[in-house]
Amino acid sequence: HQPMCTCTLLLLLVAIVASGADQRPSSATNGALPSEGIGTADMQLKIYKSGFGVKRKEQIETAKKIASLPDYAKQYKLIKMLVDTIFPLINNSMAILKHRNHTPSSPFPVDKELQDALGHVYENVMLFGDVLLRLPDITKKMAQELGLIPEDPGYTNPFRIQATPTPVSKPPKQKKATPKGPKLRGSKHAEL
Repeated sequence: HQPMCTCTLLLLLVAIVASGADQRPSSATNGALPSEGIGTADMQLKIYKSGFGVKRKEQIETAKKIASLPDYAKQYKLIKMLVDTIFPLINNSMAILKHRNHTPSSPFPVDKELQDALGHVYENVMLFGDVLLRLPDITKKMAQELGLIPEDPGYTNPFRIQATPTPVSKPPKQKKATPKGPKLRGSKHAEL
């Protein structure tokens, strides 16, 4: 039962992050026309918000499920996979926004590429925030591992594989060869 639950949770997590990468809530919601057919930024923002609310509910449920796992190692592994997936996505989206001169004070974009990039940033930052709030110990340790925050002096990563120097071994001493066969020992055989 436990491995099946973890597998299901992992698939759900990947699906949520992947759906954020491929499809924005603004593309179509409840039979509405695609965003390219709607002219105003206000209308597109309303459509985006309604889809965003649905996505947020899914993200919160995912964060809760990860937090409810009884196995720390599985939680850590899932969060590591999440971080490895969403941070590159956020960085790429931020680069697009910066390249297109979109700032936080800019109005909601009409352009599909900017909407997608903005959506990636909002959704994935919020998803990571939910995980951060529910599993602060793991995320703090992970942030220390990534160098995002200074490492506590008492912190050790139980999963870190450290290269330990292998001791230089001396070649084994060779024993003197002893002759095979019967041996004469003792003083009474010395007279022969």
